[in-house]
Order: sequence, then structure tokens, then C-alpha cells
Amino acid sequence: MKSLIALAACLTFVACGSSTGSASSSNAAGKIVPEVDLIQLVGPEELNWEAGEIEMKYALRVSNPSAEPITLRQIRLQTVGTEGPYMIPQSSYSFREVVAPGSSRDIPFFAKARSEGNRYRIDAQSPVSVRTVAYFEAPSGNFRRSFIANLVQSFKNNN
Repeated sequence: MKSLIALAACLTFVACGSSTGSASSSNAAGKIVPEVDLIQLVGPEELNWEAGEIEMKYALRVSNPSAEPITLRQIRLQTVGTEGPYMIPQSSYSFREVVAPGSSRDIPFFAKARSEGNRYRIDAQSPVSVRTVAYFEAPSGNFRRSFIANLVQSFKNNN
């Protein structure tokens, strides 16, 4: 009797595991997701910044390998960690930018950041890690892409 209960429990566990796996596989099957990357176009070096609020210029690079257009609707940004010349509080930016099938596009935007120092600070050249979530619409359904971009900082020596 105990072995029958144990067998039933194992079968239930396997059935639950396989149904979860097939559901996630069916969502991914046939759906070609875009490649997305965050690029820093204007950073602290170009702004000649000191401590305070600064506006960074970025671009979201989207490569759409699918056969249908996708529309960028929103980007959420937030720096990860405490190192680097600036930090971005959790921020959200809205868009209505279409990326055609089989093409790539850079979508520029500005983001508010907070600097706590200057170019002579010890971590002024440390990379800034930015967690990015991009939300898209497509004829086959809405989806999102999450990633962390490590943005390298460099400052020229003015001596």
C-alpha cells in the first residue's frame, strides 16, 4: 500500500514537471526574439560633469530577426551596484518605435542620472551596470527582454 502511494506521488510529480516544461516550450517554439543591447552615447566625460543631476544619452539597439514588425513600447532602467561615476534610480520611458522585420535599429533616448563625484574620484572609470527591461508589442503577442549592460567609462587625462 505504501509503495502504491509513493508511486502515485512520483507520477503526479513527473506529470506536473512535464506539463510545466511543455508549456514553456510551446511559448518559445516558433517565436524568434530580438537581440537587444544598451549603448551609452553621451556619458559623464562628454558632459564635463561634477556632482549632481546629469542627463545621459543612450540608444537601445534592437535587431529583429523575425518575419513580423515589433514595436518598442517601454524601457525600464536602473543601475545595479554602487560603483561607477553615476547611478540611475528606477526609471521608466515610453516609446512607440517600430523595428521592421529582418532589420536592426538604434533607438536613442535620454535618462536622468545622479553623480556623486567628479573625474578624479577613485571609481570614475569603473563600468556602470544598468539593468534594462524592454517591453515590445508584436502581432503574435507582447513580450519583454531583460538584461544587464556593463557600460565602460573612460576619462582623458587633462594634464
